[in-house]
Amino acid sequence: MSKRKSHKYHILETIFNHGEKTATDFNYISNANQYMCDLVNKGILKDRWAELGEATVKLRSINDREKAMKFLGYAD
Repeated sequence: MSKRKSHKYHILETIFNHGEKTATDFNYISNANQYMCDLVNKGILKDRWAELGEATVKLRSINDREKAMKFLGYAD
């Protein structure tokens, strides 16, 4: 598995299991936002703007559970 695919897998698996996350939640992945944007463009994730404290952030969550499960290998 390529590093790019493994980063997307890790991000998607985390959101799938724990709910909404921001790119900052993956600060150990360089440019996590680019991986999240790609998953949004594929229709797997969706995003929304929200206020966290005094910051305005973009939260990502699962948009299409079936596509997410297929990407993660949970469904055939």
